[in-house]
Amino acid sequence: MISVISITGDECKLSMLSPLTELSGGDMLRVDPLRLDKDFSEIVNDAVIATDVRVKVKLHNALQFRNEDAINLIKEENSMQRDIGTVTSASEVTFEYTLKPKEELQKIANFDIGKI
Repeated sequence: MISVISITGDECKLSMLSPLTELSGGDMLRVDPLRLDKDFSEIVNDAVIATDVRVKVKLHNALQFRNEDAINLIKEENSMQRDIGTVTSASEVTFEYTLKPKEELQKIANFDIGKI
């Protein structure tokens, strides 16, 4: 996980750094140089809830994950497993899903596409 802390008014290339934090699940934080002590104490005081966290999500057979790295997908894209790492109360995990194409839905046993 890559997190970036920058000082407000400093000319670091946040537009170049933000994709790294997004892809790795890190955070971007801009701190005010006049409030460094307060801002950093909040960062340090964000207690760790768990470490080495792994999230598993299983979808209904009619659904599939959307925009998820193939390396995280299991069993024909109905299950996803993502290693999160360290978790605090501010941690978030998000994912997207969508309905499978009509052709694939017709192959699912006991699935009435007409009820969708």
